[in-house]
Amino acid sequence: MGMLRDRVMMVSSEVNPWAKSGGLADVLGALPNALAALGYHVAVVVPRYMHAADSPASRVIDRMAVPLGDIQ
Repeated sequence: MGMLRDRVMMVSSEVNPWAKSGGLADVLGALPNALAALGYHVAVVVPRYMHAADSPASRVIDRMAVPLGDIQ
């Protein structure tokens, strides 16, 4: 593997094989490994439902604010 490149965070509602309802899960099951093979540091964020709670996950941060604009 070459030098470490940029970091990538993918956020999805599903990821194969832990939470799958369509093709998006297949992409999120394969793309992170392909990017890592190219030298990217990849993190995948997915809700812990279905079998995602059984995934080999590790907590990276405790909390992250996501601003959604001016909500009234």
